[in-house]
Amino acid sequence: MRDITMQNIGARLRAALEAKGLPCREVASKAGIDQSYLLRLEKGMFEAGSSPLRAIANALACSLAYVYGEQEALEGKEELVAKLEGLSDEALEVARAWQGLSERQREAIKAAIDRLERD
Repeated sequence: MRDITMQNIGARLRAALEAKGLPCREVASKAGIDQSYLLRLEKGMFEAGSSPLRAIANALACSLAYVYGEQEALEGKEELVAKLEGLSDEALEVARAWQGLSERQREAIKAAIDRLERD
């Protein structure tokens, strides 16, 4: 396993932003965080828990494993399509339901998942 530091995480966030060609403000908005917070994370200047990093990874359409340095490369479109095709009907139903939730509801679900991960 790699040495996980905020500088390493920040470098991977920066690489994903550049590779995807997405503006920082758009990613921050999709992740439900302030743009200045994302910029500080990108520079390795701020500690972040798994919940905001998961939200950022989702906004970047990359895996949390990539952000943490556990996955070498960003996935290409073909790999993502293959993963989507491999999802169960139940998983796709959950993804569709997620799209209809408010930000407050999504945050409540993410908090519940974080609590479950700690148990």
